[in-house]
Amino acid sequence: YGGLRLGLYGPLKSINEQFKGGSPSSLGEKVVCGCASGAIASLVANPLDLIKVRMQAPGAGPDSPVSVVRSVMQEEGWRGLWRG
Repeated sequence: YGGLRLGLYGPLKSINEQFKGGSPSSLGEKVVCGCASGAIASLVANPLDLIKVRMQAPGAGPDSPVSVVRSVMQEEGWRGLWRG
């Protein structure tokens, strides 16, 4: 999560600066880029973390990541991947 969040900040800030014609980002724009990079990282990392934790739980049952996703989808729907 942390690596993805930090890795996305620079490109988002660069896109913002290109959109503005090359002028540097203001503090507020940097804050928005930081929030956006954290949101995108959470969107990607939380389901992956859920899958990892469920596979590591003792007596969890599902053997593969695909079976964990299927199980979550059947029991909780898409939102279950982000609930935990």
